[in-house]
Amino acid sequence: MSAWEVRVNKSSVSGKLKKIDAKLESAVKDELKQVADALIGQEPKGQAGVGSPVDTGAYITSHSFQPTGGRGGRMRTSSGKPKNQSWSDKAQEARANLYSDIDKTDVTKDKAGIFRNRSPHAAAVESKYNVYLTAKDRFR
Repeated sequence: MSAWEVRVNKSSVSGKLKKIDAKLESAVKDELKQVADALIGQEPKGQAGVGSPVDTGAYITSHSFQPTGGRGGRMRTSSGKPKNQSWSDKAQEARANLYSDIDKTDVTKDKAGIFRNRSPHAAAVESKYNVYLTAKDRFR
């Protein structure tokens, strides 16, 4: 070996790249979960605009995350559901659903994703509470 040669251990470099990929994937998923938390919000304390409202729970449990190009998403209707549901119970269900969607996504392969709400009354809720607009402003 001459004085100006450097040998690189391919398996060592490959292992380091895999560790970096795992850290990046974890960081991206953590950021996505922060967006999910912003969409769900905090338990209302007599004020509007603190995240997703709950009456029947249809809106808050209709949030979903999918890689761009994915079809559909969660859609719950309030038809026939009892009103005045527990915000914390429905928020816990919605958070678990969103976190599951995020955890299933291969963020190293799927370079973009979308949060959406397909409940029939999503537009009316958004126009009153600005759930998605507020989250979008927060994560610009």
